Formats: sequence, structure tokens, C-alpha cells
Amino acid sequence: MKRQLITGLLIASFGLFTLAPLPAFADAAAATSTTSATPTTTSSTPTTTSATPSTTSVTPTTTSVSTTPSVTTISYPTTTTTVSSSTLTTILIIYYAVVLVLAVFLIVCLWKVFNKAGKPGWAAIVPIYNSFTILEIGDQNGWWVLIAFIPFIGALILLVIYILAALEIAKRFGKGPLFAVFGLIIFSIIGWPMLAFGKAKYNDPSGMPQGQNPPMPPSPQTPMPPTPPTPPVAPTPPTPPAPPTTFVQG
Repeated sequence: MKRQLITGLLIASFGLFTLAPLPAFADAAAATSTTSATPTTTSSTPTTTSATPSTTSVTPTTTSVSTTPSVTTISYPTTTTTVSSSTLTTILIIYYAVVLVLAVFLIVCLWKVFNKAGKPGWAAIVPIYNSFTILEIGDQNGWWVLIAFIPFIGALILLVIYILAALEIAKRFGKGPLFAVFGLIIFSIIGWPMLAFGKAKYNDPSGMPQGQNPPMPPSPQTPMPPTPPTPPVAPTPPTPPAPPTTFVQG
């Protein structure tokens, strides 16, 4: 009896343990079936959108532009070079020494050129007379040199006359116009030494070198009167012989 009672209790407890989740599963299955079976009705209610025009107020903005130019100051590093008085004096001494040497050399060249042209060589050391002589050698009037004392225009006129004289000097020394322009006008420190120490000789307009006299034309010979014949000389008589001299011995 006890064994049957215990067995019944065990069976009853096992059944309760087994059947306890069934209501939950049953409720879930019922809900699923209800959802699938019931048609879902979606009411599409038209929505009316009222488009209210929005007014945007645009306020113009005034931008003031300044027309004042901006000045930007850029400072650069400055280098101050100080030249001592002794250095400046040395530079000036060298400069004047070079100028003096060139002036003396040019005077020597003009001296020799003047001698070739038949002019006095000492004219090269006289400040105004040397220009006077150069114009005369170039077949120009030497007094044109005085026009240089007229301000502005005088120097220009004298330059034109000097160019003409240089062209004539080059021609008389057997040179061309290029030598006159580059040798006697632009680079005179080169052209005058070439005339002075070169083999070129000064030719006068007749084509004769300076220092050579043209041949003299033969002078007409006047007929000489015939000389009278000399009379014959009379013969001199012979001299008689001298008498013999006798010597007396005592």
C-alpha cells in the first residue's frame, strides 16, 4: 500500500513537471495563429500638407571699402663702406699719374706726326696751337679752333670740322675712312701712335711725300756767243850759248 502510494506520488510529480510549460506554449501558439489569420487593414489617410510661402527678407549689406593705399615699409640691411682718406688719396694719385703718362705719350706722337707733315714739332705742347696745327694738316682752316669758345653750338661745329680733318689726314697718310673714324676719332690713343711710329708718310695734295721737293723743270738754255779764236803765238828766238869760263891757277 505504501509502495503504491509512493509510486503514485512520483508519477503525479513527474506529470506536473512535464505538463507545466504546456500552457505557455499553448498561449504562444494561439497568439501566432490569431495574428496570421486576422487580415491587417491599413488605413491610408491622405495627409494634406499646407505649403505656406515663406517670406525671406533680404537686407542689403553695405561694405565700405577704404581707398587709402596702404604703405608697407620694408627695411633692408644697409652696409656702410668706409673708405679711409689714405686709400682715396692713393687712388687719385694713381689716376692722375696714368692720365699724365698718356698725355705725355700723345704729345710725343703728335710731335712726330707734325714733323712728318712739315710742321714744327713743338706745336704739340701748346694747348690751342696743337689743334690749330691738326686742322691745317687736315686741309682745314686752323682758325676754326676759335669757334669752340661759343657755348654749346661751338663745340659741335668744331667736332664736325675735326671729323673732316681726320678723314683728310688719314687720306694723306695713305689710310682709309675706317682708320680715320676708329683710329683718329674714337681710339685716338691708338691711331696717332700708328701714324707717328709707322712707315706711313705724309703726302701733300700733289701726291709728293713731305720733305721731297718736286723735280725742277728744265730751264731754257740761252745760246752762248761763239768765242773768238786765239791769235797764234810768235815763236821765241833761241838764246845764244854762253861763253866758256876759264879758271886761272895761282
